[in-house]
Amino acid sequence: MSDQPSPPTFKDLGIDGSICEKLLQKGIVSPTPIQNDVYVSISEGQSLIGFSKTGTGKTLAYMVPLLTRNSQVLAIENQFSPRVLVLVPTRELALQVYKDLEYLGGAAQRGVVVVGGESEDEQIKQGRGVFWLIATPGRLLDLAERRLVTLNAVTTVVFDEADRLLDMGFVDDMRQILKYIPKGNAQLLFFSATVNFGIDEMAYEFGIEELKRIGHQTDELTVAGLDHRLAYVGDDEKFHVLAGLLDQYRGQRGIVFSNYRERAAQIASRLRGLGSACEVLTSQVSQSQRIQIMEKFRNGTISVLIASDLAARGLDVSDLDFVVNFDLPEDSATYVHRVGRTARAGKKGIAISFVGFEDSFRLERLQKFLGLSIEKIQLDPKIFSGRLPHLGSTPRPQQRPQSREVPRPGAQAQARGQNFSANSHRNHRDQQTRNQQIARPKAPRVENPKFPASWNLPKKNFAQKLFDRILNFLGLGQKNANTSARPGIDGPQKIEGQKNSESAGNSGIRASGIRGGGGGVSRPDRGGQGGSSRGGRGSRGRPFRSRGPKPRS
Repeated sequence: MSDQPSPPTFKDLGIDGSICEKLLQKGIVSPTPIQNDVYVSISEGQSLIGFSKTGTGKTLAYMVPLLTRNSQVLAIENQFSPRVLVLVPTRELALQVYKDLEYLGGAAQRGVVVVGGESEDEQIKQGRGVFWLIATPGRLLDLAERRLVTLNAVTTVVFDEADRLLDMGFVDDMRQILKYIPKGNAQLLFFSATVNFGIDEMAYEFGIEELKRIGHQTDELTVAGLDHRLAYVGDDEKFHVLAGLLDQYRGQRGIVFSNYRERAAQIASRLRGLGSACEVLTSQVSQSQRIQIMEKFRNGTISVLIASDLAARGLDVSDLDFVVNFDLPEDSATYVHRVGRTARAGKKGIAISFVGFEDSFRLERLQKFLGLSIEKIQLDPKIFSGRLPHLGSTPRPQQRPQSREVPRPGAQAQARGQNFSANSHRNHRDQQTRNQQIARPKAPRVENPKFPASWNLPKKNFAQKLFDRILNFLGLGQKNANTSARPGIDGPQKIEGQKNSESAGNSGIRASGIRGGGGGVSRPDRGGQGGSSRGGRGSRGRPFRSRGPKPRS
């Protein structure tokens, strides 16, 4: 018989009996170290920082004592004024927390999820009379600024995954949210797997001089049941290695992480081409699709999930066998949360990382952060002997009929899959307006009766003008008269041989007539045309009747 005392149970902590029964139905009998250490402090209303490794049950660490302490507190009816506020970095984690609250709290302490991408009116409607509010900082701050939610009745603020909240740039939003909560009465609870010094600064601004630190800040950041492995793989061989690796783990469930959402979509597309049951989970997936994908992943409809770092937090899936890092993350703390999706609740798991050319620069920093040397394994790309499916295995959309509009800059290059500079789209709106103007069909040209289009003759140079003046001086410019005359501008022509009193008295220089085609200098002594406003020839060479008096016979 061993003299070692048995581990404490939730009943030994004095937790409500109904909650203990629900935990027992889930197979949870004894609390984890972090759950056991923070229970008394939270029950007494103390503000603290809880440090613990990923997968040790930090959600239940604050939820169970808060449910027990507030079991006799009533919610504010007909108002969106919660008592407990839980801030989370992602929508997935918010839904996971709400799922645990719905199971343990029941109808006595209802909760509502307020995140982006969902109907705002529906969230406000469901928020009336709730006790718990689980939200992301962005959407909650928007509602608080418009006074659609009241936070002056909040007694406890929980920052779940506090380091992730700070790393994602929510620090300013969280500070603004704390301004709507009365100082001195609220309890602040920070839970994180890694240390972030911004937590102490935020608590000091709220009026808490020193936070109580609870948890095990050991050098080992991951759980003991997790096996770390890495393989040096060429960047162009990663998919071949992944395909062969998934073939070895056929029938088991796992997550493949990538740094880029476009690459995650490419991996999922190729795996589907090989017949693998997988789905992609990135920021480009809508909220309704995410819920459906996670439901399929939990019930076993799909066995592999291709995800970006968006899914590294808040995913609590039981019996997850492996995690593959297709790319090593930029931040070493992100690696901890990636591999923390497996080997949870005392179970075992394996994390395999592919190290290419770009990843080799992050490997040394990662091993120094973890405080361990990751075991190296050999993965042969030739394990995958099948044919590599093309990325375009999905049916392509039908081509649209060609448009007469001028394409925007870079459209043809983008259609060919080429890269083009984003600087060409700085003035995209102006460019689009110009394209529409260019594409607009031109209106038919209407000939101005005052200036016919046939007059738009090419201009003559100096030599041609001098030659015409010489011909006109010699009286030989009649044949070329129509080329130098400007009808309607230089005056009417004179019919040859016509005697006119007006022209006889004015034998100076006059230009050609309105309808005439002749021109040049009017010289009565040489019988030249022009110089009279009566008579002449039309622009087509036909004589027309003079408007002056008829000559005497």
